[in-house]
Amino acid sequence: FPTLDFIQLDSEGYEYNILNGAVKTITKHKPVISAENGHTDQIIELMNSLGYVKVDQSSADHIYIPKE
Repeated sequence: FPTLDFIQLDSEGYEYNILNGAVKTITKHKPVISAENGHTDQIIELMNSLGYVKVDQSSADHIYIPKE
């Protein structure tokens, strides 16, 4: 992708696997990421390791942005 600003994931429990497989893309583009709740501890740990922070959540999703 020439640019990537936002990733929305609702993949019925496979969010962590998708994010883990997209590490190079996430590192390159630093998009805002919305991921459905599930495997939250693993996802937060992965996002933190990529320089992201959870900034908000709804009943179904968590929102992550790159740390400034």
